[in-house]
Amino acid sequence: MLLARIPRLLAALLVLLLPYAAAAETLRHGQGLLWQVAYEAKPVAHIFGTMHSADPDVLALSPPVIEAFKTAPSLSLEIILDDGAMQRISAAMRLPKGQHLQDFVPPDVFSRAAAAAEPLGLQPIQLSRLKPWAVAMLISFEPEDSVRKRARLPLDLWLMQTARARHKPVYALETLREQVDVFDAMPTEDQVAHLRSVAVPMPEKHRMMAALKDAYLRRDI
Repeated sequence: MLLARIPRLLAALLVLLLPYAAAAETLRHGQGLLWQVAYEAKPVAHIFGTMHSADPDVLALSPPVIEAFKTAPSLSLEIILDDGAMQRISAAMRLPKGQHLQDFVPPDVFSRAAAAAEPLGLQPIQLSRLKPWAVAMLISFEPEDSVRKRARLPLDLWLMQTARARHKPVYALETLREQVDVFDAMPTEDQVAHLRSVAVPMPEKHRMMAALKDAYLRRDI
């Protein structure tokens, strides 16, 4: 059950950090998703900002992005997901034996998290064995997103699969352990605060995800 959800969990890393993101108007060059990197006589490279989503609108890449991807000799991603990586993050999500989520979060937070997890097919007994940050990841997506992904890959995984099919080398900028360590190192009270902030009713979750998608399609960083 948890292994099947790993790609969605990693996508949630971005969602969990959204409340701390700077407003676009405060950013220099705050508009645009495809960036060209040129240095002296070196070959031109590109940086493309992805949204971890299988939504058809997100997957509809613009011609400049398609051309940059087609001509790129290699692809570098945040991390590379394989069976071993998914096994490791599944283990990292779990609390040590004898500990339960209820030992760390107030009853009202656990109840809200359980209510948010129910539409995703997750039961309270499953949540009770997970760390607060892991539960926050699990409940950060609306059910429709997981349904769409049964037929489509999210954008970043689609790029990885396509690059490999075209025999392009694929590299990782970070290890899965490095990403997980960020959350494992968070004080428990901060993990609980994250969980409280994402354990929202489904209508509010729909609104948040719609706003995120709208900003992405407008290329508003």
